[in-house]
Amino acid sequence: MASSESLRIRKTIVRDCVPDGISIQEERAQWEAYAHSLQLAEGVRLRPETIADVPCLWLEEESNQHQNMVLYIHGGGLIAGSSVTHREFASRLVKRLRRRVLLVDYRLAPEHPFPAALDDVRAVYAALVSRMRAQDITWGGESTGAGLALAALIQLRDAGLLLPPGAFFISGHFDMTLSGESMTSRREIDPFTSRQSLERAIRWYANGADCRQPLLSPVFADLSSLPPILLQVGDDEILLSDSLRVAERIRQSGGSVELRVWDAMWHNWPMYVGLPEAEGALEEIGEFLEGLTEICLR
Repeated sequence: MASSESLRIRKTIVRDCVPDGISIQEERAQWEAYAHSLQLAEGVRLRPETIADVPCLWLEEESNQHQNMVLYIHGGGLIAGSSVTHREFASRLVKRLRRRVLLVDYRLAPEHPFPAALDDVRAVYAALVSRMRAQDITWGGESTGAGLALAALIQLRDAGLLLPPGAFFISGHFDMTLSGESMTSRREIDPFTSRQSLERAIRWYANGADCRQPLLSPVFADLSSLPPILLQVGDDEILLSDSLRVAERIRQSGGSVELRVWDAMWHNWPMYVGLPEAEGALEEIGEFLEGLTEICLR
């Protein structure tokens, strides 16, 4: 049953539609301006670093330097979003997960279409693995960032490179063909995401490439031999089917996946401050990562 706070917040959500009369640069600036007003979790500090020529941002607890980390790939349609827009959420991940978090400012479309963002994520991970153990680098991501991260994991697997011990993905966008059943069945109840906004971002990022190819729509990929994955998704999302199908394909391939469908939740609900269901989702992620640590120690 949805909490009273989620019902209140739901009424304040504005559907993500294509804005009228502003450029993508202005749209990005508005999001970052809002993000600047948000306070980081107490005791978390920021440390910028350029890794493999890609701007990145570390979030770390001032009182403790953790060996384990989360490589977090932000969402935003691959046309917006940055370390600024996601640093408040990342700071809460630091506190709850007791790990450092690294945000990657990968290149954005339409200025840098596919596969620029994918190349950046892969390059950052390769650089990290050159200086620390892959088993200490858990992956995370939400929305299109989750799809981007899953595509990068597929590339790494196919290249025979070291993979992380696991990954957690929130409200993943894994199908750029928008062929999921929930695109229709959840259209009227999803308070956040619109097909129109998805189509715009896909057009700019794919830039004419075939959206059925696995690195654009990993729901169609071979998902065998991947590390354990946690998928969290809201039952009211038009992207619900993306996570359901990815989970099923991983199971069919013999892989390890945990699927958590949250009743009455919308796209990226864990990012909402003060939402009980957001705290519950972070607790769930923490339990998943603790389980991965136990496996690595065996």
